[in-house]
Amino acid sequence: MLTHFRRIERYSGPPSQWRGSLGELDVTDLRDRNPACDDWMEAARATGLPANDDFNGETTYGIGRYQLSVGKRFRASASRAFLHPIMDRPNLTIATGAQVRRIVFDGDRATGVEWQDETGAHRAEADEVALCAGAIQSPHILLLSGIGPADQLRELGIAVVADRREVGENLQDHYQARIVLRLKKPISLNNQTRSPVGLASMGLRWLLEGSGPLTIGAGQVGGAACTPHAQNGRPDIQFTVMPLSVDKPGGAMHRFSGFTSVAYQCNPESRGRLWIRSADPAAPPAIAPNYLDAARDRATLAAGLAMLREIHARAPFRDLVEAEVTPGPEAVGEEGLLAFARRTGTTTFHPSCTCRMGTDDDSVVDPELRVRGVRGLRVIDASVMPAVTAANTNAPSLMIGEAGARLMLGA
Repeated sequence: MLTHFRRIERYSGPPSQWRGSLGELDVTDLRDRNPACDDWMEAARATGLPANDDFNGETTYGIGRYQLSVGKRFRASASRAFLHPIMDRPNLTIATGAQVRRIVFDGDRATGVEWQDETGAHRAEADEVALCAGAIQSPHILLLSGIGPADQLRELGIAVVADRREVGENLQDHYQARIVLRLKKPISLNNQTRSPVGLASMGLRWLLEGSGPLTIGAGQVGGAACTPHAQNGRPDIQFTVMPLSVDKPGGAMHRFSGFTSVAYQCNPESRGRLWIRSADPAAPPAIAPNYLDAARDRATLAAGLAMLREIHARAPFRDLVEAEVTPGPEAVGEEGLLAFARRTGTTTFHPSCTCRMGTDDDSVVDPELRVRGVRGLRVIDASVMPAVTAANTNAPSLMIGEAGARLMLGA
């Protein structure tokens, strides 16, 4: 897969056999340094974790600063990187505000797609259909189109095109738990965003230099480590560190000087499922993620949180900490940390694997991403992953798009 990763990437850092420099997707090194994050990294190295200057290089193991898909000032989203530059092509039509209703079949061959928008129902015909709706909507659309467990489809009055029992099964995601700290000094983004002077400074740095807090995501530093439950020497826990604190992702920042350390298991064993309860395309599917269902997942996440506490207790970071806000001193040992994770943990927004790729007959798609049991249809998104990737899923999803496009072109 390295060839496809390199093909899509335009990395601004030094040349490397692991990185691409001629692709559409801008990738840049962190352009903001928070002193609390620097102290956290030094404390992490004091626990024995090595420095890692490039998590997208030879190994993910170690501690360092994250890279971001950001250009000079704006995020290089999939839309901005790949779609906007070609929107004027005469062979491309983009329909927005559209609800896909189903894939159209002639027997077992996909011949097009039906969708609905404010102007009514529409249909497009095609020699081949590529479904790229993500790990939630791709299996949803397959089920609405008659591809899935036959008994389930018949109960909803959906004509069966192909009896594929694993459509919507094998759902995986990364489940995160967050330790929130109160710092002694007002060096958190919580403080800076409440200050008119601080906000003005951020805006000027972004405008004039293309640097500062407005050029980054929430997580600035972190890395990957091995808990006692790691297998084959590969990292089994990922840390993401943020010089801010909120009650939940997207929430308002706390009034105190907050700092957050996040842990999630890299390779969870737990698997959930997705299914539909209605033939109405507008009705959302039912989702049972089954987080922490496997014993190893529970032990690994608790061990990861314990490792974070060990980092927090090391110099020089410990000198910045006034108190652990959550989980707090009442969370003791593996049992206490696991109870905290169950109570407060959330998705890391990495759903995957619901249209599993494989060489076996039960897999939803084959190694060329073609849906088994029908012709003229491929799924090309994170749903085809046999297992969730060990780290973030955005870049792997774009890589799957690149690989899938080349498969469709016969390249």
